Amino acid sequence: MTPKISFIIPAFNAAGFIADAIDSVIAQTISDWELIIVDDNSSDATLHIADRYAVADARIRVIRRTEGSGGGFIPRYEAVAAAKSDFILPLDADDVILPDYAAILLGFISNSDASAGTIVYPAEYMWIPPFDKDLAWRPEYFDPQTEITCRPGKDAVRLTLDGWRVPAAGGLIPRALYLEAYRQYGIHHHNFIYADEILTRHLMYLAQEVIFTEKAVYYCRTHAASVTNATSLRRLEILKACRQLLDFTRLRFGTSSEEYRLAHRQLFHWIFLTLDLLSDPHFSAADRKKGYEAIESYRRLVDLPLIRSVVSRKYLSVFHLPLPAIRRIMSLRHKLLGK
Repeated sequence: MTPKISFIIPAFNAAGFIADAIDSVIAQTISDWELIIVDDNSSDATLHIADRYAVADARIRVIRRTEGSGGGFIPRYEAVAAAKSDFILPLDADDVILPDYAAILLGFISNSDASAGTIVYPAEYMWIPPFDKDLAWRPEYFDPQTEITCRPGKDAVRLTLDGWRVPAAGGLIPRALYLEAYRQYGIHHHNFIYADEILTRHLMYLAQEVIFTEKAVYYCRTHAASVTNATSLRRLEILKACRQLLDFTRLRFGTSSEEYRLAHRQLFHWIFLTLDLLSDPHFSAADRKKGYEAIESYRRLVDLPLIRSVVSRKYLSVFHLPLPAIRRIMSLRHKLLGK
């Protein structure tokens, strides 16, 4: 019998926490589900743990990759492609959900007249182990009011530009939309750490309706050592994401759209944020030089006349300066403000 939903978990060296994620799926109040775990050629006990669960529960399947992909983008695609149900519930191997999570999200689908084209995103909270939902917190960058319905779904894209004002982790996503988003974006972005964020915009654009609800919560485990938090030049790939958003908004919304202007403003802001990142003393002089070269190539893409009225004058006044000079000005300002 075809399950109502397919949970999917990409996993790489997740032995220390994947059991928490799997247990949170097994604890769901609905039982008509499948769970697909894609092990991305882990070198620890991740595969052994996943296999143990699969032996104990026939609803759980494990796909083993013999070559690492470098991220969750490709394993997640392979899980979606292998899924048997019409709806996908993605879950990262280090995150957890409460028992009523799937039932709540499915309730929105059953009440929608566009169920095959509806995406439902839950609230998103952060937590530090051990898990305690009462100690989890809601990131302050999300809008306080996230009981939002965007119809058509592409209206939700604006809420993700120049800052994520809505959460988009987990959620309930029609499988057909997921596969089409991968087809349009391509699956060759597997070494790009922000690829899933771009894919999410494709999903929203394709949807007939995108719903954001506080009734269900996705709990994200915090990791100080994650790629997006570590001191690494890979974090400068956010500029590549900004560039892809420029192309995406130009092609989908047009150069006169607010979405296109927001994408340019996002790139403008990230020029400064990545320069600030290079102030970390752990970067070598050679790495800092590479960073400057990368940032400079993206700085030239910013359409200043387009965003001049919607960005800070003080940042505009220094934007033309050599990048090392801007970085030093920012470092001095942080010292003066005690940051």
